[in-house]
Amino acid sequence: MKTAGTFLPGLMLVSHTKYSDHRGNFCEVWKSADGMRGTYRQLNQATSVKNVLRGLHRQDQTKLVMPVTGEILDVAVDPKSGNWFSVVLNEKYGLLIPPQYAHGYLVLSDTAIVQYVVDAPYNKAGEEHFHWNSYGVNWEIDSREVIISDKDA
Repeated sequence: MKTAGTFLPGLMLVSHTKYSDHRGNFCEVWKSADGMRGTYRQLNQATSVKNVLRGLHRQDQTKLVMPVTGEILDVAVDPKSGNWFSVVLNEKYGLLIPPQYAHGYLVLSDTAIVQYVVDAPYNKAGEEHFHWNSYGVNWEIDSREVIISDKDA
């Protein structure tokens, strides 16, 4: 597993064990004891192509970010200290991110389907946006290749 930056307090890497047989596989990806506050409130899913960068956003949500398919460079940033942590995730790993951190990711594979389990509903008025390239994160991509939304730009 490739990581970079400072491992921030409260982050949790989650390993998923797949049980495979002739029918396919089964994977237990999350349990309520894995660091969520209370119960989860929402499950989000995004499908993206290579070089799509989503983020950096912060909400009052703990989120467990898990690629279902593909590979991403997942990033958590502490806006107060400027410290950041990145990890390459695939279907074997997830990252639990506490609400004090901004979050974003870059798709490294041709496509990726990423799910987020969150412990609070989305609140547009409470969302904070940070420029994706404002904390010195090593995104491992030339900025001319990044595919980004108008909101995130």
